[in-house]
Amino acid sequence: MTDLERRRVPRFACRLRAVAIRKMLFREVTLLDVSMNGAFVDGMDLRGLFVGATYTLRILDSNDRELLEVVSTVAHCMDGKHVGLAFKKISPEAGRTLYQLINRNLETEAIHAREQCISL
Repeated sequence: MTDLERRRVPRFACRLRAVAIRKMLFREVTLLDVSMNGAFVDGMDLRGLFVGATYTLRILDSNDRELLEVVSTVAHCMDGKHVGLAFKKISPEAGRTLYQLINRNLETEAIHAREQCISL
C-alpha cells in the first residue's frame, strides 16, 4: 500500500513558515507539506522530541502574522530533522483558514505550471 492509498486526506506541497511551541520553547520551522489532518515539518529541534509529544503550531503569512494556530502531536520522525505532525484540535475557524490556505497554494501551483508551459 502506497502513502497515497494509506492517507484519508491528500497532502499538498508547500513552503510555509511556522513556529512550533512546546513548554514555552519556540522554534521556527518550515512546513514542507500540509493537509487538513497534519503537516510534514522541517527544522524541528529533535532533542527531547518523541512520538506523541504535543506541540502548538502557529502557521505564519509572508509578513510573519499568524494565519492559524493548531494543537498537534508528533506522529513520526524521519532522518533526524523532519517530523510528521498530526493535527489534534482544530477549531472550525482554523479549519476554514487551513482549507483556504491549501486552495490558495494549489491555485499558485497551477499558475506556475501554466507559466512554465507558456514559456516553453
